[in-house]
Amino acid sequence: GLIGGITELGESLETTAVREAKEESGLYIKGLELLGTTSGKDCFIEFPHGDKAFFITIGYVCKSYSGELKIDNFETKDLSFFSYEQLPENIPRSHRVFIDKYYSL
Repeated sequence: GLIGGITELGESLETTAVREAKEESGLYIKGLELLGTTSGKDCFIEFPHGDKAFFITIGYVCKSYSGELKIDNFETKDLSFFSYEQLPENIPRSHRVFIDKYYSL
């Protein structure tokens, strides 16, 4: 899936995206542009402990980045860049919406 996370109290969406990218990938991202949002029935999740939720996702495109991919073995188990044609099949639906939207621009 895509890098993501939860906004901390008082944090802007853009600041959340930058922080989460650094925490989960080791990359410093810059030049964010809003790609879109998702919500509703395609954003349903059931957690392993049984809790259920609908979530709202805000997607950004990153125009530049620096650093090297770094796995933290806590939030991130594997990191890779893929071409659109070689995307894994097990990407969450809500993430696939953003990937498809980006490649349709």
